[in-house]
Amino acid sequence: MKKIIVVLISLLLLTGCTIDYNLVIDKDSIKETITGTAYKEEYEVREEDSGLNLFYTYINDDINPLISGDGLYTKDINEIDNGINYKYDFIYKNNYDKSKIINSCFENSNVKETDTYYSIELSGEFYCLYSDKININVISNYVVLENNAKEVNGNKYSWVIDDSSNVNIFLNISKEIKYEEPSKTKFISTFQLVGLIIFVVLTGITYFLYRKKNSGKV
Repeated sequence: MKKIIVVLISLLLLTGCTIDYNLVIDKDSIKETITGTAYKEEYEVREEDSGLNLFYTYINDDINPLISGDGLYTKDINEIDNGINYKYDFIYKNNYDKSKIINSCFENSNVKETDTYYSIELSGEFYCLYSDKININVISNYVVLENNAKEVNGNKYSWVIDDSSNVNIFLNISKEIKYEEPSKTKFISTFQLVGLIIFVVLTGITYFLYRKKNSGKV
């Protein structure tokens, strides 16, 4: 039974060149969005098929994202020339630790949520690498206190899984300190101040040399 669950979760991360697994973390909720591409030969039912086509089932049936509890992914399936683009959404409220993906795809998972912070630790072998790579992106409206992201862009923290043997993802997020964009106005003001100081110094030097020249000392 456990093997079947892992296979089904793996099918959520359907094959294709790249899969994007995105989390938007707010104070009281975590929105999970999974996007990617699946090709016709992977999910079309053929006459010679001897059994159930799990790809077809997974695309067309309702999917529960939790290992326990009620809830379904919101699906958005769009056809392309050689397959489909898919998007799965689900909002966790105090139950992200029950995510099937977290519990089935990662060898080690430790997700904690308190009144003041989130803590997410994922490590070891990754069982769901059915694409060239998986991009994991976390965006938070609150301050990230600790992380080991491979790339940080503002409040977006990113990791890439392209090797299933050694995954290491870690971050702590405050629920009390709101994230604020760096002030561009402050940067411009500082830049202008430095420019003004340079201008005043150069003007002073120029005036001093001019006075010396006109006094006959140069």
